[in-house]
Amino acid sequence: LTDRGYDITYMSGAKIIGNRMGYYGFDNFFSTHGRVQIEDRDTIPTPRTAGFGPDDWGDWGIFDSELLDGARNLIDAKAKAEKPFAVFIATMDSHGPAATISPACSATGEPRIGEDMRETIQCVSGMARDFVEDLFAEHGDDLRIAVFSDHLNHAGNLTSLLEQKTRYNTAMLLGGATAPRVIEKPGSMVDLYPTILDWLSLLSPDDPRAGLGVSLLSNQPTVIETRGLEEVNVTLRVDTELARHLWRNADAAPTLTTAP
Repeated sequence: LTDRGYDITYMSGAKIIGNRMGYYGFDNFFSTHGRVQIEDRDTIPTPRTAGFGPDDWGDWGIFDSELLDGARNLIDAKAKAEKPFAVFIATMDSHGPAATISPACSATGEPRIGEDMRETIQCVSGMARDFVEDLFAEHGDDLRIAVFSDHLNHAGNLTSLLEQKTRYNTAMLLGGATAPRVIEKPGSMVDLYPTILDWLSLLSPDDPRAGLGVSLLSNQPTVIETRGLEEVNVTLRVDTELARHLWRNADAAPTLTTAP
């Protein structure tokens, strides 16, 4: 996207740059993947920070309602410029283990920390729905929005209940000319990378692959279909040669075509 002239911003409710959160590797990733403006807890304008004191939740970040307000303002401003843009937003309220309640979902208008993750999930889901609907209403058909979970929830009061069920990550691609549909072929998060490229018409139609993944919009089998989830999980844990291959730079880039 950088090579194609996109103005790119990554927004996170957590603190990404310059503190102990650096072990996530976000700063290393973005510093080696083009020109990306990073907005985090310390730079997103909010009426308050998520401050419950140094021994509480305050070091984590800002609330999702504040993050989405900041993202909406940023997108409105970017849409007025004569330049393509991409904004990536990482919400945090439902991460756990605590159930963080944004001010927008609190009866008193004040943020709080609870114990029931269901309350947080209901809050964040509603805010995300309103955010998407507002953006489409404001900016119309030119907008594309992808909604993903980055991993399965792994902490909080719902863990024992969730482990009794088959669990799935969330992946929704909204906008564009393609009619809505549900894709039921077996896949994994590694397939979302080529799927997004395909959805944006940035992937060669002759080869729907990128990295380890295969576009879920294509008819070609995914690595999960051919190898099985258990074998793939084991391989990713122990194959150091594969890890080195995946972390190459230019040699691992997919073949891209001209975007419309």
